[in-house]
Amino acid sequence: MQKLKYKININQYSTFEYVNLFNKFFNRKLNIVIKDENTIKIINVSFSKSQLPHLMGIQYAYDKKSSQKNYKGMNAYHLLINNQISFNDIKNNVNKII
Repeated sequence: MQKLKYKININQYSTFEYVNLFNKFFNRKLNIVIKDENTIKIINVSFSKSQLPHLMGIQYAYDKKSSQKNYKGMNAYHLLINNQISFNDIKNNVNKII
């Protein structure tokens, strides 16, 4: 495996910018190739827009809210793309849980 060369400071970017990055690069199929001496295996992975909030932990941060369904799937995606949820909001909600 390649070593990670870059670190990202999430405080430098808005959730809107992360959604745009996701849409540009990661909303496609990803082929993972695993090789050993005798075989080659290909694993196809893809993520949809509705999965991005889950990958960011939105449903965990807002798990106890009465309007919980607003923080899942495409509902949460729209909150992110409209910059209605910030990383500070997510961190504050997670800290309330802990």
